[in-house]
Amino acid sequence: MNKTKKTLLYTLLVFVVSLTIVLCLPYWLTRTTFFESGIAFSKTGEIGDTIGGIMGPFVAIIAAGLTFLAFWIQYEANSKHVDQFESQSKQNSIDRFESKFFEMIKLHRDNVNELRKFYGHEMGGVIFYSLIKEFMIVYEWTQVFIREHSLIDDEEIAGEEVEGIDIREGQGLDDDDDDDDDDEFWVQDFLEEDELEDVEVANILRELNTGHIFDIAYKTFFIGLKEVSINTLKDHLGEYDIRLINRYLDYMSQEKNGYDYFENQLSIMDGHLTDLAHYFRHLYQTVKLIVEIPDDLMNDTERYEYIRILRSQLSDHEQLLLIINGQSEYGKEWLNRNLFSYWKVVKNAPKEQIELLEINVDDYFTSFVVREEAVTNNGN
Repeated sequence: MNKTKKTLLYTLLVFVVSLTIVLCLPYWLTRTTFFESGIAFSKTGEIGDTIGGIMGPFVAIIAAGLTFLAFWIQYEANSKHVDQFESQSKQNSIDRFESKFFEMIKLHRDNVNELRKFYGHEMGGVIFYSLIKEFMIVYEWTQVFIREHSLIDDEEIAGEEVEGIDIREGQGLDDDDDDDDDDEFWVQDFLEEDELEDVEVANILRELNTGHIFDIAYKTFFIGLKEVSINTLKDHLGEYDIRLINRYLDYMSQEKNGYDYFENQLSIMDGHLTDLAHYFRHLYQTVKLIVEIPDDLMNDTERYEYIRILRSQLSDHEQLLLIINGQSEYGKEWLNRNLFSYWKVVKNAPKEQIELLEINVDDYFTSFVVREEAVTNNGN
């Protein structure tokens, strides 16, 4: 028996009992004793006055009670309708969210297929393996450049003999001149301008940390060294010394020109600004849609179920590329909003590549379950 039926039966019972009491009250209240009639019309006056005077207050009280019950029943009915409306409204909001979410999942698949067509791969998952392989090469070349060009110092150059004069030892200088600053300035005169710049660039390179190296390599990979994008790349690397960047780009261009595309079947530093930017932006908006749904519609446990659905669409190399992007300046919002560590957007990734890239899993991805073995070349 539902709540509404119980309320109606209770109301009917109260009404019957109240009516019985009202009808019996005149008789009970006009009796002198319980066993004999109390109505004596010769003494009490007209019956109407007696009954009216006695029953009036009781009828008013019962009427007020029944009116209250009527309003209460209406209130309960209205509350139930409000609850039903709110429940329906909540379900409609969730339905709209799910419709948009699964549409974005479909668009994600379409984006992967577009990447496949753009790069000429028959299987969409392979493209992410190729992209990671390309970045690994760019990162390695960047490390080699920094390692080689940071070894030069002024003492090494000053120690060379210029036209028979040992500059390091100071032979040929005025022995009577005790001004070391003047001697150093005189030594610099023997050095070519490029050699001095080499020293200054080397000093700058020695100040770079692993994060800077990763940032430079990723921006080079992402924007590319094509003629149409080289100025954009310089702008994005504007925080670094221009002399360093010019030498770095010259070095990377030489490496690119010497790379055998036909042998390796992999293009290098052609840039991915148009294709990957759209891919990452759409993926970020999909995750944002999940985590920003109001708390009155969904709790974190329910949100995580949708994160799992999204994550199931990502291959292991796709997840690794997302980690790499998150390490860069372009993907800082992923870290700032704890989309990795709390929401576990990425859970499986090839450990071998992570170690080669010197990514500190404990610092950035403490919640990740990193696979011990590298995934196969097909990226699945």
